[in-house]
Amino acid sequence: MSESNAVQVPAEVPVNPLVQSLNFSLDMDKIQIEVDKRLKKLAKTVKMPGFRPGKVPMKMIVQSYGAEVHSEVLNDELVRSFYDEAEKQSLRIAGGLKIAPAQEQSASAGSNTDAATAELGMNFTATFEVFPTIQFGDFSAIEVERVVATVDDAALNKTLDMLRKQRAGFTAVDRAVQNGDQVECDFVGRIDGQEFTGGKAEGFQFILGQGQMLPEFEAAAIGLTAGQSKTFPLSFPADYHGKEVAGKTAEFEITIQKVLAQQLPELDEAFAKAMGVPDGSIETFIKDVRENLEREVAKWLSLNCQEVWCRMKSPNWLRTRVKALSNAGLKTLKTSSCLKICLRHKLKSACV
Repeated sequence: MSESNAVQVPAEVPVNPLVQSLNFSLDMDKIQIEVDKRLKKLAKTVKMPGFRPGKVPMKMIVQSYGAEVHSEVLNDELVRSFYDEAEKQSLRIAGGLKIAPAQEQSASAGSNTDAATAELGMNFTATFEVFPTIQFGDFSAIEVERVVATVDDAALNKTLDMLRKQRAGFTAVDRAVQNGDQVECDFVGRIDGQEFTGGKAEGFQFILGQGQMLPEFEAAAIGLTAGQSKTFPLSFPADYHGKEVAGKTAEFEITIQKVLAQQLPELDEAFAKAMGVPDGSIETFIKDVRENLEREVAKWLSLNCQEVWCRMKSPNWLRTRVKALSNAGLKTLKTSSCLKICLRHKLKSACV
């Protein structure tokens, strides 16, 4: 097999516009002054065998702590000098800061700030990530449809009915069971002719239509009157909480003892007082309910109008903005994030 004469060209590494570098220098005499200052302060409290605190010779302190203090001062000055220079150049630092001596940059670009290496010279190179510079278009010509929601009479009445149901009572009636009734019954269930744990009760009460019982059980009760009985099959779901009967079919016998119909309270003075209106004014109560609904709607729109507007319109220019931001280096930017960046001031005024 003959050898290929093709020349292998290394793949070009794409340039990341969010990674930049900055050259700066340190005054090593200034650093030494700060090192001496810290060593003198340390000498006042350091303890060594054979010496009282504050009486340890400076030479011994330098031998024991000099390198550590020098490293601390150098690191502090590297970071401070970098951010001072970055501020002068109005750089928006995002993170990923790495500093190395200028002459050692190629060898140590993958390491973090290293004071021991940095002592090789006064010139340093920092590499770091910056926030992207984003150029937005002119928003003044954009027409934004105001997202509104009003509390109409239907919504008000629905809320009033809900409040009445929360304070509803039940009265015994002489008729067949209907959905929404409360029944008192006896029942017993058997699987393969044998009763099972939890399958028998007397004087048991439940309200039909609230999902308190399995659908087959509620369906069997509907149409029965007090004193009537009915036998029916019931299949327990495979994921039923009672593991011993899950996935099995039982035969139940139910006997209705009482039928109680739901009685909603009237919207009157007594109800208004029960709901916290001191003078019992039904007009005041209804007004309070409407105002509370309007506040809740306004709050919800304030928190969600951006998403609502985006789903209603999905403007093409928004997708363009997402692509532009992505090209600028924000590779994981989502449409919802772009919407918050681009339209916050527009949509805030579009919501009520």
